[in-house]
Amino acid sequence: MTSGRVLRNGKTQAQVAGDAWLDESYVSRLLSGERDNPSRDALLLLASWGLGLAVEETDELLVAADYKPLILAYGVALSSR
Repeated sequence: MTSGRVLRNGKTQAQVAGDAWLDESYVSRLLSGERDNPSRDALLLLASWGLGLAVEETDELLVAADYKPLILAYGVALSSR
């Protein structure tokens, strides 16, 4: 595990995992490519809490993972389904 690795936001992998309330080994496997297809909830936790991404960046991440974005292109919020 590379918990000392510093990510683009200046946090270590361990800090990102802790801030997102996710297991550090799970985050490590996602970042290394060992684990794919994370749940939408895991992506939201990582993006919002772990990495502190803006809503637009979070939406880009969700769409890249084939999930619906938080907001539509014209700014209307989606339901929480």
